[in-house]
Amino acid sequence: MKIAFTFLLISVGLVSFIQAQNSLTETLFKNKYSIKLENGELVGKGADLLVKEAKSSQFFLIGESHGIAELPMLTTSLFKQIHSYGYNYFAIETGPITARRIENFAKTSNGFTKFSKKYPFALPFFNLKEEAAMIEEVLKISNKNKPILWGLDQEFAASPHFHIVRLYELAPDSKSKAIVKPYYDQITTEFERIIKTKNPSQAFLSSAKAEDFEKLDSAFANSKNKEALEILSELRLSWEIYQKYFTREGYNSNNLRARLMKRNFMNYYRKALQKEKMPKVIFKFGANHMTRGMNYTEVFDIGNFVSEIADSNGSKSFNLLVHATSGKQNRWFPFIPDESLKQKPVNAKDSGFADMNLFLEIADKKDWTLVDLKPFRNPLHYGKMKNLPKGFKEMVFGFDAVLLIPNVNASNYFDWK
Repeated sequence: MKIAFTFLLISVGLVSFIQAQNSLTETLFKNKYSIKLENGELVGKGADLLVKEAKSSQFFLIGESHGIAELPMLTTSLFKQIHSYGYNYFAIETGPITARRIENFAKTSNGFTKFSKKYPFALPFFNLKEEAAMIEEVLKISNKNKPILWGLDQEFAASPHFHIVRLYELAPDSKSKAIVKPYYDQITTEFERIIKTKNPSQAFLSSAKAEDFEKLDSAFANSKNKEALEILSELRLSWEIYQKYFTREGYNSNNLRARLMKRNFMNYYRKALQKEKMPKVIFKFGANHMTRGMNYTEVFDIGNFVSEIADSNGSKSFNLLVHATSGKQNRWFPFIPDESLKQKPVNAKDSGFADMNLFLEIADKKDWTLVDLKPFRNPLHYGKMKNLPKGFKEMVFGFDAVLLIPNVNASNYFDWK
């Protein structure tokens, strides 16, 4: 009798779970829109919705999984269609010094190709051909001489190669050059050493000590060269973030990184306010950085920060999650032996923080599918949706919509050998 009653409870629970999933799937169907990328332009009702939201927002945030060729194409097309609504700035996941370099490369014939040969993997994400092409096209669309790229992040682990070379060039005298020279020698062979050992912890921003930065600071103690002082400051901040990561202070590392992004954002934003009342910015970062509220590394990241700023300005942000439902992406780095990661199958069932199986059920197998998440908020607030997939509630309140893209292709690195 007891066994039968237990079986009955399990059966009732299973039926309730299936009914809840079916109801959720039906609601997803009601709020999905078709979207296509045709001849470099986004078309369809989904495209109309994105453009409409961009027009009424101050910030448009694209949260992605890196290494997918279609995402820079999406961003380029979107920027082309919303630029006329005042989107004069483009925030990217690099340091501010690197962002200036990238903008210069984009204006130079074969700039990215030449730099990638000289400093392999020193540009995060923009050592990928599709990402570099996006920046080149965005600058053409902008058609302005003033800088539009906002580099909000830390300086990348492989970037000291060109930063310290530049410091050596900027050293004011022979004594200063003698101080920088050992680091110059170390950094110019660093990439080959990491490749050979397959050990990224040997990179300068991982292996350096506090005294190394004190020595470099001493080389410019009496210098008023703003560029050199900025390089030293940004490298030290980036080192602090990497150090905390490699010493298993993951939360402190992520929190410090988020705080740096906010500080860098405000530096750019205050300057933009001197020229226009309501600067509009499009962002392209990893999805974890673009969510409202606390992200899955337990910090309040730049996506939440700019959403609050938009609210305080009487505007809003539009936070878009992009998820690949099939295809391959490039997840390889030169210190990883397994080169099959250059064509790694996407994890369609999990976004990294949410179960995506229900989205896979309603996604088109050929065209792109946009799902508006805002209609789910009120029912969730009142507890009308039960037995939700992992991360669904956080996704609904963290993002305004999710764009599902099938049959994606892996991005391609510039040749560096």
